[in-house]
Amino acid sequence: RRTEGRSVNTFHLYENNVHGKRGKSTLTKFATGANLKEGLDLKRVKLNSPTDEPEEKNKRMESERQQKLSDDKNKRMESERKESIKNELRNECGPSSSGTNNASEIRYENTGEPDADLHWQKHLSENRSIIVDTFQGQFKSTVVCSNCKFVSITYEPFMYLSVPLPNTMKKKFAVTFVSESLKEPIQYLLEVNKYDNVGTLKKQLLQKIDSSQHNNDVILIGEVLDHHIAKLLDDNCIIRNINDTDRTIYAFKIISTADAADSATKSEGIKGEDNLTDTRCTICLEDKHSNMNQHVGCTCILCETCITAACQHSRGTCFECPLCRRDVNPETEMVPIVNGRQFTVRSVNMPVVFRMDSTNVGNNNEKGVKLFGHPRLLRLPNRISAENLHQAVKEVVPYDKSYKLLTVDGQGSHCSRCMFNMHCRGCDIPTEGQVSLYSSDTLAVAFSAPVELANNSPTTDNAVSHSLKVRQNAISLYDCIRAFSQSELLDESNPWYCPKCLEHRCATKTLTVWRYPDYLIVYLKRFVFHNRIITKLDEKVDFPLS
Repeated sequence: RRTEGRSVNTFHLYENNVHGKRGKSTLTKFATGANLKEGLDLKRVKLNSPTDEPEEKNKRMESERQQKLSDDKNKRMESERKESIKNELRNECGPSSSGTNNASEIRYENTGEPDADLHWQKHLSENRSIIVDTFQGQFKSTVVCSNCKFVSITYEPFMYLSVPLPNTMKKKFAVTFVSESLKEPIQYLLEVNKYDNVGTLKKQLLQKIDSSQHNNDVILIGEVLDHHIAKLLDDNCIIRNINDTDRTIYAFKIISTADAADSATKSEGIKGEDNLTDTRCTICLEDKHSNMNQHVGCTCILCETCITAACQHSRGTCFECPLCRRDVNPETEMVPIVNGRQFTVRSVNMPVVFRMDSTNVGNNNEKGVKLFGHPRLLRLPNRISAENLHQAVKEVVPYDKSYKLLTVDGQGSHCSRCMFNMHCRGCDIPTEGQVSLYSSDTLAVAFSAPVELANNSPTTDNAVSHSLKVRQNAISLYDCIRAFSQSELLDESNPWYCPKCLEHRCATKTLTVWRYPDYLIVYLKRFVFHNRIITKLDEKVDFPLS
């Protein structure tokens, strides 16, 4: 049987092979389990027949003694080698040195600064590697105490150069300010943080102009393209998102029309926005004069166009109410609103463009239009009399020629009320009666005779005419390195301990590259903190290829 002849008098320990060779595991024998040392692998302990204990013990002791002697010899030889290297370095850098290091194993350039050379020599002696010789350089840190003017100079090795991107947080804008009190628009050069909002741009503009005259006025910032307002910017819009490449930035002073709107509501019996609920179409959001219907038992108001489109979308005679979500039959559940209902007066921003109309243009004798001049921006009520509208536009027209007032689209070349296939260049605004204005409308001042364009180009404020023509160039790698070497102020939040004053003081710190490596590794700091938010800078950096 297998269990016969098995003894339990000794322990055999098979140690794992950790050297990666394909050899047998070593075997150590112990008489009892109490002789097992702490930390041995008990998983491989096996019982076997007894052997001669004194002989194995002597062999083990002799092996340990030989191993100890070998370790001591290796340590002594390593110590002697390091000591000989240090002696060679002292002899080569000493006073009796001939100034050449061609025969030395450690070669470095003598900069003429004893402290810098000594620190660099010590660094090379402790870190001997081809990586150190090829990619590592030396910093020079100069700290000047603001109190006692004590100067502290230290030298430190570096592996790579972490440089900032200078002037990437700032951006210059040429803003054209338009106001009815100015004969000609004025351009101002503003420099703001590109990660701020448009509200900051307005504050800087008010500081440039006479803020006492424009303190209570409303100023809107917009992008102008081809003499028409392409986009009005909200105060919370980030400045970096402003398109100033092919567009011009304008600042419009809005004329307050609160008194005119109040007088219009009182004289015409129209309720103001604060005194009447919303009566626009729930779907298209248009406040039309007729063909408006209200859902019975619901506040939903729809126009005839939206009711027809909703029924066609539902493919039947009923549709789902957008508010109460019930099925509605327009013939029985939609009640027409009488024409004498009271409309809500709201203020809308109405752009004004100047247009030159000419006939006999092209082969088909079509009517040609061309925009010119600086656009204007008015804040008018959406329901206004024709006389007040013409008077408000007349105050902002800087030309003396006769003109017609039209309703056009945002680009100023087509009508905003007629269909596109009608080829209408703009519908005339009557001189009498009531006029309804929509947010999609633009007022065009159309001239049929040529006008003088003497004031077409805006004037500039002092000392910025040259700066407006210069675009910000791309950042070069040398600019980043120069920005790295600029002085830094250590204020009260980050003081420096002065060894002469024996306390923390404010100081000026300058970090420069004292010794460049053969191959310089440059790291660009593209992540910065602004308003407690981490932001990545995406500006391009030019670097030389050779």
